[in-house]
Amino acid sequence: MSKRNEDSGATEASANRKSGGGATVRSGRKSDTALPFRKHDALFRQIVSDPERAQALLQDHLQPKYVGWLDLDRVPEQVEGSAIDGKGRATQADAIFRIRLRADAEKWAFVVLEHKSYVDARTPLQLVRYMARIWLAAIDEGNLTGGRLPLVIPVVIYHGKGNWTPPRSTEEIVETGPEGRNLFVCPSGNYILIDLKAISPAQWSRDPATRAGIAALALAGGVALSEETADMLVAGLVDSEFGHYLLNYTVRHLNVTQDDLNAALQRQSTDARDGTQREALVMTIAETLHEEGRAEGKVETFLRQAKLKFGAIPRSMATRLRDASNEDLDRWLDALITADDLEAVFGSLPGRRSS
Repeated sequence: MSKRNEDSGATEASANRKSGGGATVRSGRKSDTALPFRKHDALFRQIVSDPERAQALLQDHLQPKYVGWLDLDRVPEQVEGSAIDGKGRATQADAIFRIRLRADAEKWAFVVLEHKSYVDARTPLQLVRYMARIWLAAIDEGNLTGGRLPLVIPVVIYHGKGNWTPPRSTEEIVETGPEGRNLFVCPSGNYILIDLKAISPAQWSRDPATRAGIAALALAGGVALSEETADMLVAGLVDSEFGHYLLNYTVRHLNVTQDDLNAALQRQSTDARDGTQREALVMTIAETLHEEGRAEGKVETFLRQAKLKFGAIPRSMATRLRDASNEDLDRWLDALITADDLEAVFGSLPGRRSS
């Protein structure tokens, strides 16, 4: 498998691949769907989509005072975090969990998990928006204890290449009042920062699946591949929904070769049962790579034919092709024959709007 080089930035939209495309993993199971546009966000949301993985992440990285205060012995309850902002655009926190307090099980706190793969100066304001939504929902639903709003703890998990430089609260970016103090800044937008590159891999997580997901995030953010990170990654490529997703992500988006994966597999336990599982995973990797090659051929064919028919192809559309499933590529190739423009091609999928 050839290596990929990705350009990280505020849009995370372009990927310069030497080979490989937007294949769908097939291994005797239902096809995985194409990854969402912001691929790193999609991976993080997959990691924390399982409350037990989110529980492990919080136990491993929250400060002891929070771990002792929140009842993290119980699996946290995930709540809906999406909403529509004033301009009609969908906005969504990566994950929001409701967690009972250890001292009083009738009270809850909310933890907002927000992932960043690039330095984002708007982070405090973004978190304030999420906090306000949670509080407004609590008022609307009558979920107040003693007439007070629930505590919200924002946590930012960063895996970008540069140092994290954004302000840690809105108090740092709002003008002071007549008394030299930010009397009117509430909430402050304070947040807990977890910078993965500042944490040794051994401390990423005690949970193998969570640790494998974090290893993939770290590799996507520019952490150099080592035997340790490769072994962590392979440990998560098990026969589960998350394991299939992680393999698909690894093949598409990480600078990890088949030789790297095979070497890590060989370093795993060698008893008979693990050997059988290892052989099955080797077959799955090979099949995934085969599908990647087929998809790349379809992408190149589409781009060549579309350029001949319509001229230059926008980068956003080329990126969408490379992140598409085999089924979508087939539909787009068919639609290309009779379409009058690219909008008509990409609007050809059932139940989807063109973009």
